[in-house]
Amino acid sequence: MKSNRDDRYYIGSISDVNRRLWQHKEGLVYSTRRMLPIGLVFFQEVDSLTEAREIERKLKRFKSRHIIEQIIESVGR
Repeated sequence: MKSNRDDRYYIGSISDVNRRLWQHKEGLVYSTRRMLPIGLVFFQEVDSLTEAREIERKLKRFKSRHIIEQIIESVGR
């Protein structure tokens, strides 16, 4: 997800993307409440929540806006 307010990214893993997106947009999630308005810019379906959490950890380790944007761009093609 990306904040329309300050262009920060939020990375997370979930089992129901629509429900979680709604929670974020309604300000029900503490970690993104200050980032509103916020929108989904990328998501990837995987076989298990375990796999999703591993991908999330790897992305968060990058701590680089540039790398995150490259990933979004490469998948969007």
